[in-house]
Amino acid sequence: GLDQTGGAMGPHGNLFGAHPGNVTGNQGDPRKPRLHTVHVRDVHESVTEGDIAEAFADCGDVADCRLCADPQGGSRYAFVAFHT
Repeated sequence: GLDQTGGAMGPHGNLFGAHPGNVTGNQGDPRKPRLHTVHVRDVHESVTEGDIAEAFADCGDVADCRLCADPQGGSRYAFVAFHT
């Protein structure tokens, strides 16, 4: 779940900060689902995509979860997409 500051609580406490993104996906195509994406920054190195998806499962139906790393600075971030 989320803590009071908006950070997602994982198995090891507050592991990353969550920030709402924009509605993304195929808005112009009614045959494809609309998604709402949340950008998650400062993801701890021990956190997996599964951990993130599990932490956000209470927030809605997780459609996709992607964990990324900045090749220049090594910081990790993720995008969690929810069905709207």
